Amino acid sequence: SDLVSRAKALSRLGWLKFDQPIMEEGLALGQTLGPAGRESMAYVFWTMGAGAWYLADYARARSFEEQGLQLFRELGHRWGMCETLTWLGMALEKQGDLLQATAVLGESLVLARQARDVNETAFSLWQLGNTATAKGNYEQATKLLEESLALYKEIEQTQGVIWSVSSLGKAALQQ
Repeated sequence: SDLVSRAKALSRLGWLKFDQPIMEEGLALGQTLGPAGRESMAYVFWTMGAGAWYLADYARARSFEEQGLQLFRELGHRWGMCETLTWLGMALEKQGDLLQATAVLGESLVLARQARDVNETAFSLWQLGNTATAKGNYEQATKLLEESLALYKEIEQTQGVIWSVSSLGKAALQQ
């Protein structure tokens, strides 16, 4: 329907612009659509979680990602599960819950590899590498980050290359 299309459009536009009112409008509309609005709501929760993470509000980021993950799981939406699991892992890592972060990121990596999604695989590996660095496991961190870097280079994803190189430098410096 037109309302479902509008809810989906708002949820994606909210991500592109990181615009809180647009995200809230997409969420509210999604909530009125019942099962048809769940995908839009999942995207909005993922986006709001990422936004909260960038604002260093890791508790809110975790909460939003958990809500998005639940919806993506119900929908069997593999990309959404990968993405929310990675952002959830990022929030857990920043909160110092390194064991749980590693478990969540490991699940994201498995899903990404199963889907043969190179970008999501690189993203999961990058964050697993950062978590290994936070744990002081520099050898493992370097291995994960080098694999992430190779994949980002393969798909010519410049931002990912920058993330991976920066994280490799941080791991080396801390070691």
